[in-house]
Amino acid sequence: VSKIVSIAALARQKHDRTETENTTRLDYEQLFLQSSMPMAVAALDGKFTASNDRFAHVLGLREASAVVGRSVFDLASPQHLQHVFSCIGSLLRSSEPVPRGEVHGALADTARVIAITLLRPACFAVALIEPVGVDQPRRVVG
Repeated sequence: VSKIVSIAALARQKHDRTETENTTRLDYEQLFLQSSMPMAVAALDGKFTASNDRFAHVLGLREASAVVGRSVFDLASPQHLQHVFSCIGSLLRSSEPVPRGEVHGALADTARVIAITLLRPACFAVALIEPVGVDQPRRVVG
């Protein structure tokens, strides 16, 4: 009987641990989706695989699903496209644990910054940031 109780206790602990992990995962997903910061995730080829609604709104799209399948390179104005390619290439070659890059003024009609972080081994995190001034902190695009 004590072995059955021990097995039941172990099973319950495993279930509780799994439930906690699932809740944490859900919380991160909700944080991403409901964030006021425009954020998206792009595959290594630059294609967006996920976006929050705020990111879509800043791009003039109605919903996040409209971003999926587009490319991070589509965000760049023609004069900044080569810089975006160079930034991504540098991130991929970097030996830093979490390389980051920024492309200032790359969006076609604004001074917004495209902030790109390589999340090894599989994707990029992309955020849109609007600089306020030299001595002022950046603010979320809105």
